[in-house]
Amino acid sequence: MTDDRTYSERWREIPAITTVAEYDGQESIRISATQLGSEYTARAAVKFVDEWLEFFQAGPSPIRELEFVSRTPRRLFNSLNLQSQLVRLQVKWGDFNDLAALAGMSQLRELVLGGASSVESVEPLRYLPNIETLRIESLKRASDLSPIGDMTSILDLELGGDWISPRIAHIDSIAFMDVGDGRKVSHCDG
Repeated sequence: MTDDRTYSERWREIPAITTVAEYDGQESIRISATQLGSEYTARAAVKFVDEWLEFFQAGPSPIRELEFVSRTPRRLFNSLNLQSQLVRLQVKWGDFNDLAALAGMSQLRELVLGGASSVESVEPLRYLPNIETLRIESLKRASDLSPIGDMTSILDLELGGDWISPRIAHIDSIAFMDVGDGRKVSHCDG
């Protein structure tokens, strides 16, 4: 019997975990450490984020595919800087404004940053040599996207302004999209 579900459908079936105690060495995880609803106190939510910070700052983990399915605070995003083993990272949204934490993730092949409205520069992405899929939503503050043009492994690129309102992303130039080497831009709205 074959599994006809798409990768995305199978991925969504992975249950989201909230605490480090729920993590059992899986290579693919989904984390929901914030926006927990009334079953948890605000103090508990801060504790959960602190535990994940400590976990990620301890150095590379067995995690290869990571998705944050709720708001990702800046300090949690920044704590990923030692997770160089990641091949897939997806962030639903957050107040992160600096992508420097990603610069050492040389194995990363897929990067999805939702709600990246505070990001001011995509320069650190230049140092991700293996990215094949790059999707960035709500890119309102970064106007120089030329570092993306240096990412020659990209096969699927999606850039967007503010998807929830008519606000437009303003970029200096689309010259970085001159991909005469066979790569294609699948979607760029702004």
